[in-house]
Amino acid sequence: MQATDLHSHIIERYQQLLHERLVSRRASEDYLYWVRRFLNERDHQDAMPSAAEVARFLKALKSDQLSSSAERRAEVALELLQVELMDQSEVA
Repeated sequence: MQATDLHSHIIERYQQLLHERLVSRRASEDYLYWVRRFLNERDHQDAMPSAAEVARFLKALKSDQLSSSAERRAEVALELLQVELMDQSEVA
């Protein structure tokens, strides 16, 4: 599967998950932003994301001097991605 196809598939599944969980429009937009940013910044674009990649991304965000609320939104967004779509319950 090509990277763009994989990213589209992940984003579609993620949007469906947010809809099923009745996540608000604003929160959904924020979560999708962080998931897209994570997917675009990955080294291995053509493979499913790994827990180690999520952990590295979140660690890198800490050095970006984000607000605590933005950092928390990123954590929640990627935790949901990891637990529900990547079938990995260990979140860094």
